[in-house]
Amino acid sequence: MIPIVEEHIQTKKHSIVKDSNKEHIFIKELTKSFRSINTLNIGNTTHLDNTVDEFASSLESIWAKNSKVVNIIVYSKSWWDANYSRDLNIYRTSKRLENWKHFKGTVKNTKYSFFDIKIQEISNRKQGSWELIN
Repeated sequence: MIPIVEEHIQTKKHSIVKDSNKEHIFIKELTKSFRSINTLNIGNTTHLDNTVDEFASSLESIWAKNSKVVNIIVYSKSWWDANYSRDLNIYRTSKRLENWKHFKGTVKNTKYSFFDIKIQEISNRKQGSWELIN
């Protein structure tokens, strides 16, 4: 008999959106916390360990306060938004075909909007049309 060990696959993670208000608040709070740590009494390894533990604890609490839990899925793309999550959850709870079609329609429309904006941004940079190929 071959023993099979149950494997845990992480499906959620904490995240902060880049260049968001939460990211700026996180950095500001972390900087403030880092500056407030007393480093004058680091004379031995015990005090150093205590100082590092204090910073790690502060970092952990600031991260938990400012980050949000997100699902790690195949569709974790930059164009994924709250509408996708909402419609996907509706489909998952009901398992109805019309909810699946609505979800797929939401995906299609949002992708079109997202990539139209990207194409417009590239066009507005006054670069050659060859830039749009990428």
